[in-house]
Amino acid sequence: MGTVYVHPPSYSDEDGARAARVFRNAMINRIGDSPQPLYSIQSNLSVSLKSLGITQENLATRYQAFASLSYVLFRLDQTGKAMPKKLTNNSITSWAGYDVVNSPISDVIAERDAIDRVSKELAELLYLRIASYFAQKPQRQNGAIRPLSAF
Repeated sequence: MGTVYVHPPSYSDEDGARAARVFRNAMINRIGDSPQPLYSIQSNLSVSLKSLGITQENLATRYQAFASLSYVLFRLDQTGKAMPKKLTNNSITSWAGYDVVNSPISDVIAERDAIDRVSKELAELLYLRIASYFAQKPQRQNGAIRPLSAF
């Protein structure tokens, strides 16, 4: 039961494009998709790859995929007459290491797997942050105060 619409994240390169797809799919799998969401998440995703282990021949043997996601959660106006209201924003990061064995196919697969892992981790971290936000923010309904529920 999803009442949060996850916009496709903005990104700047090919690695970011893959990460954005994996991230958004993981979020939709986690919270669902709603034809009439009450909230929306807009985000910006960046991915970088950094060599860590260098041999004496100056070849990298270990890399790190690092991803950063900045996000904003909005409450949507159901009448369509008002602008969305910004509720919270923050950023989260994730990283994963992978080995390079100097085999073109294996190296590409290891890199993609690392990008997929950090993207899924970002989705899980964002889900937990948003769930925590809703659990801590009370809402008034028929005079009673109870925690917000978006999931």
